[in-house]
Amino acid sequence: MLANGQSTLDLFNQKLGSNDLMQQAQIFLYTNGKKNPPTAADFDRSLLKDFIFNQSPPKDIALASVSVRPIPFAPVGEKLHV
Repeated sequence: MLANGQSTLDLFNQKLGSNDLMQQAQIFLYTNGKKNPPTAADFDRSLLKDFIFNQSPPKDIALASVSVRPIPFAPVGEKLHV
């Protein structure tokens, strides 16, 4: 759960094990070049079945594979104040 003044991105940045499926599935997109921070996160389509849709029928997985879009970091990086 997010604390006051924490962003969703802070949760993504928590230390994860190298075998963690979440870390393996993440792909960071650098629209402004590798020297600047990433602008969006995407997921490896080949890992969607294991990562998100592990109990879904193959038909739903196929639809999700073409429907999933990158998540922009601008809203994810905003600090929440409650």
